[in-house]
Amino acid sequence: CEADHYLTEDADSGKNYCEACPAGSTSSDGSSTTCTCGGTQYFEDGECKACPSTSTCPSPPCSALTECTCPANHYVEKSGNSWSCTACKTGQTKAASNVGTAQDATTCNAATSCEANHYLTLDDGNGGSNKNYCKVCPAGTTSDGGSSTTCTCGGTQYFEDGECKACPSTSTCPSPPCSALTECTCPANHYVEKSGNSWSCTACKTGQTKAASNVGTAQ
Repeated sequence: CEADHYLTEDADSGKNYCEACPAGSTSSDGSSTTCTCGGTQYFEDGECKACPSTSTCPSPPCSALTECTCPANHYVEKSGNSWSCTACKTGQTKAASNVGTAQDATTCNAATSCEANHYLTLDDGNGGSNKNYCKVCPAGTTSDGGSSTTCTCGGTQYFEDGECKACPSTSTCPSPPCSALTECTCPANHYVEKSGNSWSCTACKTGQTKAASNVGTAQ
């Protein structure tokens, strides 16, 4: 073929003929069966197709879909006939990978350390990686980062299930804030009571005495 044309088979005759390259693409003359597309595109079925968003071509342009490369810390996802590069959860890592083989969140490596004001928690939701990732601490709380699995709440609060929860009324923290529910302490002359999922410090009858006790075991 002459320049900017490519050899392709005629479905009716079963014989090759020369087809013009799509607008914006080129080919050298001769026996080329593809055209060279621009940027992060590849040639397929007689047209230039875009690589998935955020993917790159190692030596642009890509010669095929399988040369499109998802960046580090992303996995290759396929939905129907569409490919995409999906980011791993914050703090998780993964090497760059070529498009063409579907992956899922489990191909991301677990986070082992987080930046300040984040904590390590398990990505166990539907379709999750079932591996740790870094989640931002709730507003008004802090963490030193690293391998911390909690955030530091204020006053008589403790961190649980990704949020700061208040200790029962009248209870205190020996060294505020509390690191867990079991550090909340009912004062002397009170006993720990549980109703459903709620804890409380209930006063003993007048004149009765009792040592202070930690919440977490019903009395």
